[in-house]
Amino acid sequence: MSTDFEYNFTSATGKKSIFVESIGMFGNFSGSDKEIIILPDGRIDLFFVQAEQGGFEVILMGLESGPKHRVITAGMYAYAVSFTPLGLEYILQLSIAHMLNSARNLPDNFWDMKAENFQNIEIFQGYVNQKLNELIPEKIDQRKQKLFELIYSSKGEMGVAELAKRVGWSSRQIN
Repeated sequence: MSTDFEYNFTSATGKKSIFVESIGMFGNFSGSDKEIIILPDGRIDLFFVQAEQGGFEVILMGLESGPKHRVITAGMYAYAVSFTPLGLEYILQLSIAHMLNSARNLPDNFWDMKAENFQNIEIFQGYVNQKLNELIPEKIDQRKQKLFELIYSSKGEMGVAELAKRVGWSSRQIN
């Protein structure tokens, strides 16, 4: 890990892994802004970004359909939870249709986060894992789970017609 730009993410495991890809943090601890390009990755990211006035601003970033240029300002850091589309629907209870190429601010106290949850990555991951355990539903639509398993295992290369055939939905339902 560089002392200028830190990036530390841990993959979700067990039952959480169909809802959450990873939990972690990143930050620009250099003396200058860093320009980056974000590529579409099939995730929905929940960021707890260091706010100028102290505390954290909570931002939910939706699915991107193309590369985006961003600037990570000097001294900026964020903790993040990267959701799968199933996580958006089942954990955050939001429709994916409303999150394409968009972002929204969430309340500063989202998930009852407090300053002590941001002392370090281990504390943040522990709190998020506890919260996810509370929010994971008992049942999910098995067709949706199978659909996303097929999409991820094929790395997005499987066509809608083949996906529809394998999960028992029409192409229109999947679209």
